Amino acid sequence: QVRKMATQVGFKVVRLHREAIGPLPLGDLAEGAWRMLTDAEVEALYAVAGGREAPATRAWAALLAQWEAGALEAVDAGCFARCVKHG
Repeated sequence: QVRKMATQVGFKVVRLHREAIGPLPLGDLAEGAWRMLTDAEVEALYAVAGGREAPATRAWAALLAQWEAGALEAVDAGCFARCVKHG
């Protein structure tokens, strides 16, 4: 998106470097890499989003059913566990 916007106003983008995503600094996280968020980072995201969301939707209920059945992949299960813990 940034590259497209710069092009529209006549700039040629040679290199882009993302420093952060919202309130979360990326530090030395390699391109394509990921890591679990800390509790403080989750709270920072809730803060910029305006607080915690309302109770689970049908999609969350379906995901919870998959979780309880042990049908989630390891990465998905970890992400879901963090969301359930904080949501």
